[in-house]
Amino acid sequence: MSITDLTNAIVEGMNSGLEGFLEGTLAAVLPVIWLALLGLHLGRPYILDMIERFTLRLGADLLWLIYVGLRDFLIVSGVVMSFTLCPTSLVFSSILSQRVDHSRVPAISWLLATIRTGLLD
Repeated sequence: MSITDLTNAIVEGMNSGLEGFLEGTLAAVLPVIWLALLGLHLGRPYILDMIERFTLRLGADLLWLIYVGLRDFLIVSGVVMSFTLCPTSLVFSSILSQRVDHSRVPAISWLLATIRTGLLD
């Protein structure tokens, strides 16, 4: 085994390990982000009531900007993270590669199977 082979093996091992760690971390953090979004959504009336009681307009504006920025950031990151955990190419390729029993599958699987077999041409 040469040094290049050893280096490539170490790099591939690190990449696969870090990929698994990242996916596991995203899967663990995603429900926390969803709960934070639910809390921000349910807490909106409280934030609006608190802003009305502010005597300093700058403080109210900063609170509102932080609230809206945090909410929008969590929405975008939650949607992006949700798509990373749903590999649609793998799902559709596995559906298309299987033989489908048309009496037991939903309409979308039947449609994909008919497209695969070319019955709709």
